[in-house]
Amino acid sequence: MAKCKSCGSEFADAVKSCPECGDLPVVESISDVSGLGLKEKRAVLLEEMKEHPHCTEGEVGGAETITDLPPLNLKEKHRQLKEEIREAKEKRKHEHD
Repeated sequence: MAKCKSCGSEFADAVKSCPECGDLPVVESISDVSGLGLKEKRAVLLEEMKEHPHCTEGEVGGAETITDLPPLNLKEKHRQLKEEIREAKEKRKHEHD
């Protein structure tokens, strides 16, 4: 979702200007940047984040590097995911029986 800098209205995709007031949109995720390669989209998103230091962590994502993310035990998460997949398969199997 893109958000207007002036009026705060949100719209599905980043457009040239806000449909409400005509101002430029704020880019909140890399998918809001259209028509560019991934490297260029990332640069646009980072530039937008620099322009809005007042944004809270929830508004811009917060993490800029992998060390900013909370610690994660990948082995445990993988085990949990496999267990959830197994349970879902069993549930589907019992529903069809």
